[in-house]
Amino acid sequence: MLSNQEFKAKWSSLHSDAETKGIVGAWLNISYRFGLICTLLRISPNALTYLGLLGAIGTALTAQTWWSIGFLIFSLFCDGIDGSVAIFQKKESNRGAIFDSVADRISEAMWLVALYRIGVPAWITILLWVIASVQEYARARLSSLGVAEIG
Repeated sequence: MLSNQEFKAKWSSLHSDAETKGIVGAWLNISYRFGLICTLLRISPNALTYLGLLGAIGTALTAQTWWSIGFLIFSLFCDGIDGSVAIFQKKESNRGAIFDSVADRISEAMWLVALYRIGVPAWITILLWVIASVQEYARARLSSLGVAEIG
């Protein structure tokens, strides 16, 4: 099993040698613990990605109830630890990364649907979607061009 330091080093290498200090380091400490638990329970990274996506859909479907908050937290949590579980289980792959990215974009859309359903004006939800999409596209594009200093 990986130590916390080994886990952070692997995470950093998969994220263009990003630093693992501050808020990122704090999140990785949490992700380490829950990633370890999921690994011991034999929950696959793809299962967590699917569960996160289902949580996002649940957020949109229950937007006008208190359930939506629980679905949102569940969705964010699953999305946050699926990569950690992939590291623990040595299942990091380009295919998994693409699946995770597509699921993330669909989840973001579902969260924005939830905002719209609770009364946020359409132009604001569309603007938020555009900002999120452009940021993610730029990050992915720069990465594909070999730009290592993103962020």
